[in-house]
Amino acid sequence: MLLTAGLLKLYDQNISEIMQILFDRGILFLQMLIFTLKALPIIEICIGIIALSRWQSKIMALLLSSIYIFFSAVIVYVSDGYLMQPIDCGCFGHDDYEWPVYLLLLRNMVIAVLLIIYSIKAFLEKKLMVLQSCR
Repeated sequence: MLLTAGLLKLYDQNISEIMQILFDRGILFLQMLIFTLKALPIIEICIGIIALSRWQSKIMALLLSSIYIFFSAVIVYVSDGYLMQPIDCGCFGHDDYEWPVYLLLLRNMVIAVLLIIYSIKAFLEKKLMVLQSCR
């Protein structure tokens, strides 16, 4: 998902509504906004490629889940807690259709929980293999 989002952001480099609100509230300065617009797609593509290669999959799953939780917190902050408010998150480039905040949060939380479950399952399987080899 991050790979697709990064590629679409490279193709369509518009300022999302979330970035605009963070800039208007003084959280992002102009230099930070420009850096974020240029670097975020590249970072997303790199993380997506690493995740697809399954390199350090347990750690990557925890990293990705924390990224989704962080973006969820940013979405709640930008929307001022109004979950029915439609917003263009800019997740997949600029979109003409704005999704309600609760759907963006639901998507991010489902992905984060699945990644955490995967990471815990992989950790427990590794511990079980170590215990079985000690016998």
